[in-house]
Amino acid sequence: FFSTMGRLNVRVVRGTNLEDVDIFGKSDPYVVLELEGQKQKTKVIKNCLNPVWDQTLSFNVLNPATSCLQVTVKDQHFMKDRKIGTCTVALAHLQRGHKDFKVLSLLKCTSGSIEIELEALDFGVDSGAAPGPANGQYPPPQGQPAQPMPGSAPYPPNSNTAQPCPQQPYYQ
Repeated sequence: FFSTMGRLNVRVVRGTNLEDVDIFGKSDPYVVLELEGQKQKTKVIKNCLNPVWDQTLSFNVLNPATSCLQVTVKDQHFMKDRKIGTCTVALAHLQRGHKDFKVLSLLKCTSGSIEIELEALDFGVDSGAAPGPANGQYPPPQGQPAQPMPGSAPYPPNSNTAQPCPQQPYYQ
């Protein structure tokens, strides 16, 4: 079986008007990014509802046509960290080598948005390219035409809102 590992850079720029979930003072926010079992987080910005992280985190991507980046903003607390808000971004629409800037409204909270920049380094839609792994298709068997990846849909246009991800099967 042939597989190619792609690389994704995610620049977490800033948060705006984050919900204050701290009882005393303001929240101490940080961002947790999760993708295909990988988890990374930004630094904590103390006592701030409009934090600027400007931090780039890198991920390996095995399945860009079906993978989704889970973005969670949390408040650091001495007892237990609390969730401020969350959103999800599909990777299928990313263009190879293009920096895709997004302002994402946080869900499961009363207010807040987060600005991120996604860059697919060696996968993604390549305008005018022949079918292949870079634009969401399996490498074809020898002598066979390329087929779309299962569950893939036409790439949506760039959007500045979080996009829902397809349901992923759960394996025990």
